[in-house]
Amino acid sequence: MTKRFYRKRSVLDKLTALLVVTAMFLTSSPVIALDTLRAAEQLSEQTFTLTPEDGVTVTLSGLMPVRGYAEAQPADVAGEDVLHAYDITIHRSDGTEFEPDSGSPIAVSFKSTDIARAIADEETSLTLQKPRKTFYFLSDQFSDYTDGTTEGSGLYESGLYRFPNTAGQMVSAQIVKEGERLHQIVMPNNNEFGAFYGWYVVELDRQKSIEATIRDSQGAIPAGTDLTTDQLTRFVYKWGDDPENVTGDTVIHVSEDVSEDEDVFLAPLFKNFRFVVFLGPDDDSGKTDIAMRKIIVLGKTRTATVELSDVVAEPLPGSDQSFYGWEYNGTVYQTRGSGNEVIEKSLTLTDADFPDGTDTVQITPVFKKTGFIVFDLQAVDAEPLGAMHAFLYDPNVPEQERATISQLPVTTRPGYVFDGWFAHFT
Repeated sequence: MTKRFYRKRSVLDKLTALLVVTAMFLTSSPVIALDTLRAAEQLSEQTFTLTPEDGVTVTLSGLMPVRGYAEAQPADVAGEDVLHAYDITIHRSDGTEFEPDSGSPIAVSFKSTDIARAIADEETSLTLQKPRKTFYFLSDQFSDYTDGTTEGSGLYESGLYRFPNTAGQMVSAQIVKEGERLHQIVMPNNNEFGAFYGWYVVELDRQKSIEATIRDSQGAIPAGTDLTTDQLTRFVYKWGDDPENVTGDTVIHVSEDVSEDEDVFLAPLFKNFRFVVFLGPDDDSGKTDIAMRKIIVLGKTRTATVELSDVVAEPLPGSDQSFYGWEYNGTVYQTRGSGNEVIEKSLTLTDADFPDGTDTVQITPVFKKTGFIVFDLQAVDAEPLGAMHAFLYDPNVPEQERATISQLPVTTRPGYVFDGWFAHFT
């Protein structure tokens, strides 16, 4: 009996990479015991392998006639959405057709390089519909970045860190989809920078990386060329205030708002790096929150500058105080003036700030009592001004640390020239 076997294109959810599918030949004949079937007709467990076309293999396995044979002929399925279709016939040794019994079905395995290729293309198309993240590992050999004329503030330059993957290939990146983890986390050896801490996300300066790559190529790449990440040989980056540590347990999330793959750059952290912890207010509970944590590196000069003005600690709920600045080693750095004016301040740290192998310094917030300045315009047609908060005078505070108001606002009034303010207290 001839059976037709074919496979449609839309089988992605049922096929393996080699496209192995199994079908059964069944009839409605009464069930006969296998030993009786073998006795009535000389049958044995056999496997027939057929190659009806190049790149196509059909394998039959099951109880079939001794010295029998099988044929597979391409079938005409014009108009149907199929890649391959065959009429398969099993013969006895005398050439007559053999029909399998329902109690002993024949398994058919079908392999096709055409369909495997079509599935690979379809899988690639489906994969590209969802953005992924490519994690690039930067070298543990890095240097302070310079463009040849001036030092880049807080910028570092390195190449890629190459390591063997699970297949023994040298790579420097891993591609990860939503919900996955990095399947391999390498650990650089300890070096002159100290003990390896881990891999952290850094912020790439793409334009400076392109310029460094062009410089590194000795002029082989024309200036102004817009290079892709895979074309870069040099990477210029900086550390964020609170970089993310990525480990083998980190679940990777890809934003649904992006339409393209995202590049993420990981740099190794060594003991040469230090942590500056900005504390929150003390609520007398014994637990102090952290307002911010920054990472710094003591470079060739063995110093590092920490910006203080960009971090603010919030006062405790119900407090009559406002944030004033930061204190470190007994010195107060005012970073907010009356009216919440930003006062630029920074702190320079050296090896002496990290004695006995410590890697962290803590900076505590300073809060001061505040009142409000109300601007009485003395005229209904003058430009209105809102109230302004101001730090209160404290005779116990040294004069150089007292809060001052550097500038008062200016109002306007038609037909008049503003001449200033005079104060009276309530």
